[in-house]
Amino acid sequence: MNLLTEPPVQYIELEGIDYLVNADFRLFIEYEMIVQGPGTIEEKGSKTLQLVQRFFNGHNIVDQALAVEAFLWFYQCGEENRSIKKSETETARRQRPVYSFEVDGALIYAAFLDQYRIDLVNIDYLHWWVFRSLMSALREDHEFKKVMGYRAIKIDKNMTAEQRKAFRKLKQLYRLPDYRSEEEKEIEFANSLDALI
Repeated sequence: MNLLTEPPVQYIELEGIDYLVNADFRLFIEYEMIVQGPGTIEEKGSKTLQLVQRFFNGHNIVDQALAVEAFLWFYQCGEENRSIKKSETETARRQRPVYSFEVDGALIYAAFLDQYRIDLVNIDYLHWWVFRSLMSALREDHEFKKVMGYRAIKIDKNMTAEQRKAFRKLKQLYRLPDYRSEEEKEIEFANSLDALI
């Protein structure tokens, strides 16, 4: 799918029926907030199913698994799932998020307003795929991008003691709420020790 040559998807075909979907960016921001937020797998699953229902504008899709698959495909902006089977350690070491729509909402809003003159609060509609494209192209001088950089930077043994101290302070200042399991936290801690040795 190329946004320059084709309009973003508005309809999804399931079981021979074309459904007009709710493609507004707000729905998928809610989804990311559910995934990154607190709660059990069951609670997150229940909330996600409600979003899937809203995505299909209230239409009752008989095959819920197919509906969820279509929702996730759309969330990934039409990209095929290219994930390969990973070991348990690789899965547990998954990349921690470097942004949060909940925590960084004001910074994202300010960046969009400054760079694109798009008021995300008052805009009636913005397609999720267009929103993601615009978000990925935000300039590095926006505070939002700087904060993402502080969260993403890997502190390692090649840095001076002063650099490590400064980056730890910035990471602490801008850290996101951590809803990972204890096992995921322990694995990340062990990996961070390995990086320093």
